Amino acid sequence: MEDMGSNLTKESIFKINTNNGIGIKLTTFPLNGKIFSLWVNVSRRGLITQWVFGYVNGDIRHPKEGTKEYHEWLYTDKIVVTWIINSIYASQVGTLQSAKDAKDLWEAINQGFRGKGNLLRIYDLKQDLQSLNLKNSDFLNYSNEVKETWYEIHALHPPTTDLDELKRENEDMVMSLLSGIRSKFSELRYSILRNKEVPLYEKVIGMVEK
Repeated sequence: MEDMGSNLTKESIFKINTNNGIGIKLTTFPLNGKIFSLWVNVSRRGLITQWVFGYVNGDIRHPKEGTKEYHEWLYTDKIVVTWIINSIYASQVGTLQSAKDAKDLWEAINQGFRGKGNLLRIYDLKQDLQSLNLKNSDFLNYSNEVKETWYEIHALHPPTTDLDELKRENEDMVMSLLSGIRSKFSELRYSILRNKEVPLYEKVIGMVEK
């Protein structure tokens, strides 16, 4: 874990830029339970760039209560809590609001959304993929949903640099995309699948959008 307090002075460690108001969101996509791994990674980067990741990983511990430093820590901690809550769908917040501080909230989110275990989560995500199709949204939203769902599935597996495995991951995404597009794209779908190798996902999106 990064020591977010190592480069900060004693005077600044518990303070935060007052221009960073409570309306900040850590991600452009609220946590909804479907893209948890991606949400965690993006939120983590957001917290690091604001010099407050130490509030959620325990590196920045609260000072003695009643001191000036404690009140500064408490102020910043509550802002961090608000940023995290802002980045979660309201329907998913529930009992998370009872967390006593940012670290407690971060741990509750990890436990709550990872509690099912990887295999069950992968199963749920693949079930979600079967219900995705272009009839329910425009193509851009549809293609993003397919991509984000597969990104979380891949994130739940051990990371790999094996080229064959990376090709298979791309193939999974393309096959899901093609299975949900309307029948008017059947000729294009056939043309793509005739190739010896499946084109990259982004290239397939460009072919559909032409």
